[in-house]
Parts: sequence; C-alpha cells; structure tokens
Amino acid sequence: MKINNLQEILVSENYVSPENMAKAVDFGTKQHADPIDYLISAELIDKNTLSQAIGEYFKMSYVDLSENKPTKDMITSIPQEIAEKYRVVMFSNSDGGKYATDRPGGKELIAEIAKALGKTKVSLHYAEENQVDAALSLYKKSLDTRFSQIIEDQSHVAPEILEEIISD
Repeated sequence: MKINNLQEILVSENYVSPENMAKAVDFGTKQHADPIDYLISAELIDKNTLSQAIGEYFKMSYVDLSENKPTKDMITSIPQEIAEKYRVVMFSNSDGGKYATDRPGGKELIAEIAKALGKTKVSLHYAEENQVDAALSLYKKSLDTRFSQIIEDQSHVAPEILEEIISD
C-alpha cells in the first residue's frame, strides 16, 4: 500500500494525529526512510493496530494469520492461480470458509474473488502482506522436487538449478 494512502488512513481514522504524521513524514524525508517505521519505533502505533486501521478503512475485519494459522489443506483448496492473482488464502473452514488478503479493494474485489472461487459470497478479511506471502509460499514445491523436474527435463540443468536456489 502506498505511503500516502496509509497517511490518509491513519490520520482520517484518528490513529495518529496530524502533528505526529507530519513528524513521521519529515523524518522519512530527511532519513530516506518509511514514515510508518518512525511511527512504530516511536511507539505511536504498533503493527497490529496499523493492520486493524487498514482493514477498518476498507470495511474489512483484520485477521492475524500468525494467530489464525491456515493449514496447508486450507491454502491449497484455492487454485494457485487464483490465490496468487488475488493474494487470497483460506484461514478458516467455518461459515463456508473465511479468507484473507493483503489487497483490500471493497465490494468489487470481494465479488470478483467469490466468482473466481465459485461461491456466491465470501467472508474476506485483511491480513498483513508478509503473512499472506508466508501462506502462499506453501504452494512452492520443495527444492528436491524442482531439481528432479529440471534434471528430468535435461535442459539447461545448471542455470535452472541456480535460478531455483536463488529464487528460494
């Protein structure tokens, strides 16, 4: 999410005062740093509250995927192409399934995800980007499996193995 959007969210929803946001922006400009890092280090906001603010702004509940860990079966129940396109993961089977994304986008996004999943509606929650990344990483095959496939294909073995190691 762009910094300007976060500034707007935090100030408009009264999580951070305009004065403290101005200090954070000034610090960020002078130090070539992220103003949000300043707010967190100055203990003006914490990561959970930041994520809750983003979710509230987009009228989505926030879910901490480290506390509501999705199983591999839940994650892989969504076709990989859909999961990666919408950055969506299932984190609960209750009530027909609960889903999380780090790309809030309103009713249109929810309808699009529901259609892609073959459902009439979905319960979509906001989650932090690094948590969605970690969940989506479960789609990756192990290095052994990828190496075996490269060797079996017998084409450009060394460069492809190096590429897999680097991407991992």
